[in-house]
Amino acid sequence: MVVALPSPYRPGYNQRPVVLAGREDVLAAADEALAVAVLEGRTPPALLVVGPRGVGKTVLLGEIADRAGERYSWSR
Repeated sequence: MVVALPSPYRPGYNQRPVVLAGREDVLAAADEALAVAVLEGRTPPALLVVGPRGVGKTVLLGEIADRAGERYSWSR
């Protein structure tokens, strides 16, 4: 008998989880890019966020936008 496992994908477009775990490196790179743009006035290195559907790319970009808003008064 084959038992079908439930899909790990849970639709929730841009809904932030309780804990945004495992993204520290990406967030640190984004913080650095924001600082370069704001404080040094030059174009920061590009950040490319890729991954399969449902891994949190949009949530991550929302977190970066929120940080930019809080730290540098940028709005989304």
